[in-house]
Amino acid sequence: MLQPRSLPALQSALANAGLDGWLLYDFHGLNPVAVGMLELPGMTTRRFFVYIPRNGQPVAITHAIEQGPWLSWPTSWRKEKYSSWRVLESLLAGLVSGKRVAMEYSPGDAIPYLDRVPAGVIEMVRAAGATVVTSADLVSAFYAVWSDDQRASHERASRAVSTIGQEAIRLAGSRADSAAPLTEHALQKWIRERFESGGLETDHGPIVAIGPNAANPHYEPTAESSATINRGDILLVDLWARRANGTTQSGWR
Repeated sequence: MLQPRSLPALQSALANAGLDGWLLYDFHGLNPVAVGMLELPGMTTRRFFVYIPRNGQPVAITHAIEQGPWLSWPTSWRKEKYSSWRVLESLLAGLVSGKRVAMEYSPGDAIPYLDRVPAGVIEMVRAAGATVVTSADLVSAFYAVWSDDQRASHERASRAVSTIGQEAIRLAGSRADSAAPLTEHALQKWIRERFESGGLETDHGPIVAIGPNAANPHYEPTAESSATINRGDILLVDLWARRANGTTQSGWR
């Protein structure tokens, strides 16, 4: 995250990559990298830029009517305000003109998860005189990493999810030869109940599918339309969850 204590490591990485700076941009949460790197309190609804230079202090370009989320911005770091697009573009040019800057941009959309800055914004930055390159290596080093607590949370979730997945397969097999075999929906409901009792949460699925349904990557059975799981069927159980109040998740298939 961008903090005074992490700034030296960020700037060292910029120097090693031959970059003049890292330019973060966001509008309405479109760029999770910028949101995660800054961890601003409250939601921003206006465009902002944060420039992390190879040398010197970071600079934020913020909207004049939206200063609340920036109250925790270090006082030793610059913060500029704009209220019109002309002022925004002028401030931006003052920061990046003639510089080689990294942004959440993937040439040819080769890495969709990274390609978070709209093409129009890239055009704006280039028109301001900057050369834009991908921030992929910076994102890998400073954003897409786990803390010790996050890793521990993931490991706990992965053990629980793996156990539930294996138990689900065994349950389906034991019921397949009985007078009351499970349906896809019934097994899905059982998994959800195990999640709840185990302190896990998920926002979709899990996928429980047999036969042709198993080839549908977004299949979810319903009570009204659900196949019965019989001996000899190909059964797919695909589930993910996270620990309640956790920040990492785990999957199992």
